Parts: sequence; structure tokens; C-alpha cells
Amino acid sequence: MVVSPVSIRALSFLIVPLAGCFAFDGAEELLTGAGGQATGGSAIGGASHGGGGATAGGGGTGGEGGVVVAGCNGAPDLFCDYSNDETCECPDCSTTAFCVPGACKVDGQCDEVEDSCTCEECQGAVFCSFDGCDLNGSCDPFFESCQCPDCYSYPDCTDNVAACSAGAPNNACEFSGGLESCECPDCFGYPGCVEPCVDDGFCSLKEPCDCIDCANVAACTTCEIDGVCFVTGEKCGCPDCDAITPCPN
Repeated sequence: MVVSPVSIRALSFLIVPLAGCFAFDGAEELLTGAGGQATGGSAIGGASHGGGGATAGGGGTGGEGGVVVAGCNGAPDLFCDYSNDETCECPDCSTTAFCVPGACKVDGQCDEVEDSCTCEECQGAVFCSFDGCDLNGSCDPFFESCQCPDCYSYPDCTDNVAACSAGAPNNACEFSGGLESCECPDCFGYPGCVEPCVDDGFCSLKEPCDCIDCANVAACTTCEIDGVCFVTGEKCGCPDCDAITPCPN
């Protein structure tokens, strides 16, 4: 299910960072292992893949109408509510990207629980910004995107890193100079590399904060101030974007 930026992850600018769930150690099987158990906390960074507070190890059990399922917050409802203590024991979560590191549902959309931040479809998504990098030496693909230094060598990110002008990201998108394509992690969420505004009354996960439909979305009410302009999570008036030529003022 594709959700709007007012969902769990879009509100995570307000959440205190906790430790990451997954650690990539270079083993290919991490990309394909089914039903893997997340072993740590939840929201990483301000604009991360989660609303905070979810732990996959000891999650709550619950029930409605006499139904009690281990790891679920209430009866299973086909949605992994990982930010509210649902764990990989819960059927709602066991096959999602939250529990299967690096999983991607290739359908043209960035999905809240079915896609990892390292998925191509989530490049520039509001909850997968540079602000979500925890810089602990391990790539947490559900929470961290290819913008994060810890993920540069992650299998889904190596082609993106190779697209950068110097062969590696340097936190400065050279898209406007024609030296880099939007595939370089430096350019994720950068002006000119995001979806255009569509005035349909709905702010999509990859629509700039300066679009009319996104003006009052919670994720667009603060500035990340991390040295990287990410217009799906901050407005052009924010310090990181204010001097960027393609960013209209």
C-alpha cells in the first residue's frame, strides 16, 4: 500500500533517532533471506523510514476479539505497523522489507513497508534522505538510502555511486552543470531530480515541499540542516537549499 507523506515515515522528522535494525556485512544472502528478524531499534535520523519506537526483537503481543498473535499490535491487519511495536514475528511484517533486508517491491512506487530505502523507487523519497544516515559503519537498507556513506558498497547502490562525477558522492550534486545524472546519490531529492508538482490535492512521497499540495505536510515544516538540499523533505527557503540555483525562491 502506497501512503501519503503524513504517514508514519513522513512524520519522523520529529522523532529522536534510535539504533538501526539491519547491518549489511557484504553477504549476498541478506538481500534474499525470507522472514529475517530485525534485531534493533527503529527510526534512524530525522527523516528516516519509521515513526520511532519499534523494536523487532521483543515486540508486543496483542489481540482483538480473542485473537492473540505474537509480535502483533492487536489482531493482524495486513499492514506492518513497525513504528508501533510490531515485530518480525507478526505475519503483517514477516515478509516486508522491514524484516527482509534490502527487499524491493518493483511496481513503480515507493512503498512504506514493502520497499527498502536502497530501492531505486525510493530515491528521493521524503523518508529516505541523507538525514536518515546513522554513520555507524553498517548499511541498514530499510532505513538508509544510497546517499549514506555506509551504503556506498551495498549491492543496490554501487551503480549509483559509479554515476557520480568523481566516482564517489561528495554531498554536492553537479546535475545543473551536466557532470552528474540524477542517479548519483548526491542528487537524490535535489531540485531537478524529483517529481514535478501535480496539483491534485495529494502530496506524493517524492513531490517537492514547495508544491502547493505539500505546503502544510508535517515533513515539510522543518529544515534538516545537514548540508544536503533534499526538497522532498525541506523547502527551498531552508539553509541547505536557499543558494541552490535550480531551487525557485
